[in-house]
Amino acid sequence: MSSPSRKKKLRAVSQVGSSAFNPSSLPGKYSAEIIGNAPLSPASSISSSSTAARSNNDNDVFGDLSPHIASPPQRNTRGRLFSTRGFLRQSNQFEVDQSVNIMDHGRANYSRRSPVIRATSDGSTSSLVDILLSFRSSSSRGQNLANIQEEYKPSIWPELCRWLLILMLFGVAATFLVLSVPHMARISKDYHETGEADRWNAMSAFIIASGFTRQSHVERNSTSQHHALTWLSKTDPARIKPDDPRLLARYALAVFFYSNHPEIAYNHSNGQRLLLHTAWERDDQWMTGDDVCDWYGIECKKEEITQWNMSANNLRGEIPAEISILSKLELIDLSTNQLIKRVPASVYKFSSLKQLILKDNSLTGTISNDIGYARNAEEIDLSDNHLTGFIPSSINTAVSLRRLSLADNSLEGTVPNMTGLSHLGP
Repeated sequence: MSSPSRKKKLRAVSQVGSSAFNPSSLPGKYSAEIIGNAPLSPASSISSSSTAARSNNDNDVFGDLSPHIASPPQRNTRGRLFSTRGFLRQSNQFEVDQSVNIMDHGRANYSRRSPVIRATSDGSTSSLVDILLSFRSSSSRGQNLANIQEEYKPSIWPELCRWLLILMLFGVAATFLVLSVPHMARISKDYHETGEADRWNAMSAFIIASGFTRQSHVERNSTSQHHALTWLSKTDPARIKPDDPRLLARYALAVFFYSNHPEIAYNHSNGQRLLLHTAWERDDQWMTGDDVCDWYGIECKKEEITQWNMSANNLRGEIPAEISILSKLELIDLSTNQLIKRVPASVYKFSSLKQLILKDNSLTGTISNDIGYARNAEEIDLSDNHLTGFIPSSINTAVSLRRLSLADNSLEGTVPNMTGLSHLGP
């Protein structure tokens, strides 16, 4: 049965838990016993009070403790002095958030607890009076939060200044670019023209040194040789090097092309006119960046031109002397076209030549004495042209001939000795 002293203490605890609690209204002997009067069990009271102290989230009145007071030492039920702070110090529990409660003095089961003291991680404590005075309602906290958000609302000025700075930098860069483009274009043009001049001089020296072209033909800007060299150094998409061995074959065929197209030679060689079509029946890949072995009528073996067959292709013009550059030719068939002027004497000196078919053209001049050098030629057909003069006696040394046709020309004189042409048929 509970004693009168115990009932008074319990009433004091219930008054502490109410919102209308006033510490001055308590009797003197109880006001000193409210704090730190109960025996404690660290395993039970600390964990239970800690759970109660962390509940209700923002409504936890113990979360804002700042002032701290010490509890006066009191006597427990066994007559020994007991202090809340002393107990916490002895228990070495300052690093854990704990609460000390007033409990039932006479029972081992501490089921009724009212949190009065809160111990923080730094070892200090706070009284219930300070807790109640510092309590704030949730509505007041919400209003304060709104005020803080309004006060620290981000301004648009930093962002606006940043974009203005970016626009200014962009404007400066654009102005610099616009002003520098003409200057850079002028520098590029000067460099380009200087580079083209150097290429032209280097290619000219290489071609003249080969002995296939006279320097006077290259220097006159109205010749096929000059146009071909200009195209190679300036307009040719292949942009081959001046000392490239393929340059000579490309140059020889370019000279032949411009001799067939004198009306477009200047503009085309300078890159001022695209080659949309020619007078030829077929001109596949001619005067493009492709290798000459891919040009129509040209066939190669091991990167050497061995066959040139463009018969009945509406060719018109002359066969230039530069054709002698193609010394590996085995077949030349330019028949049934409109070729004019002389047959280059160097053609007969091709050691690999097997067939020379130039019939049905408008070739003029005489048959060169160099025809005797065609010792490996098996067929020579110069019929149906406008050739004049005598048949050279040197033809007797073309010992491999099996077919020789010189009909329908304007030749004169007698037929020379041909006893050396043992393979010649009727």
